[in-house]
Amino acid sequence: MAYAAAGRPRLDPDRISFTIAQETARDQVTIAAGILPGEITLVGAIGHAVLDSLLPVRRRQRAKARA
Repeated sequence: MAYAAAGRPRLDPDRISFTIAQETARDQVTIAAGILPGEITLVGAIGHAVLDSLLPVRRRQRAKARA
């Protein structure tokens, strides 16, 4: 998720869904996909899944900025 967010300038990390990342990771393990990738990328299948299904833009108050 962090690599996916870092790959898109000005993307708010709050828009990335943990649920989508978790479900995609589970699916990758279940079907054993990506065992021998033809191309190695930092984003990968999970990163592409979370970037394809971003949460809507919304503002929420934070007590401390994310580091």
